[in-house]
This record gives sequence, structure tokens and C-alpha cells, in this order.
Amino acid sequence: MQLSAELYSQIIKDLVSDGLGEFGRQQRREPRVGVRAKAHILPSLSAATPVPVRIRDVSVGGVGLLIPRELGPDRLFLLLLPKAGGHPPLRLACTVAHCQAIAEDLYALGAR
Repeated sequence: MQLSAELYSQIIKDLVSDGLGEFGRQQRREPRVGVRAKAHILPSLSAATPVPVRIRDVSVGGVGLLIPRELGPDRLFLLLLPKAGGHPPLRLACTVAHCQAIAEDLYALGAR
């Protein structure tokens, strides 16, 4: 996933934080904006049913999500980001960079 500055700005504007606080700190190659928002993924390109997820952070080159099930490394999925004003969600093709269990039925996923 590689976003233009304009698209990154629009995504941050459209996502509404729910104020749950920060989830850990890590060194990053690109600055990330901490976000607490709801979104959905299609875990495969053939999936028809969106899976609800929580967005933790967003950068120009990636996104951190909390998801209810594990996705393997290098797996391709679609991230459906909400847009303001009732517009259809923005669909971004992403690749899993890492996915780690943090609780029962809860995984921290990093994607690019």
C-alpha cells in the first residue's frame, strides 16, 4: 500500500478517532498517525462478507489494525476505509507485513 499525500490527508480527515488511546510504540520508517476508528476488510479478493476491524495507526506506506483472526504474512486483502458524508468506502489493496496474537480472537496486524 502506497498512498499519495493527498489521499493520506483525505483518509485522516475522514477517519474519526474514538479516543481509546495509544496501542504500544515502535520505531517506524515512516511517521504514523495514531487513529482509533472502525473499518472493514475483505480477507481475500474473493471474499464477499466484510470483517469488522479497528484501525490503530496509518502512514503513507502502511496501516496498523486490530483484527479478530490471524492472516498470514504476505497475504493480500482489501481494506475498506470509511468516508465522510455517506460515500462508499475507499478500497485499498494491502499486504500483510506481520500478524501477532495479542488476546483470544484478537490480532495486531501491520500491513503495507
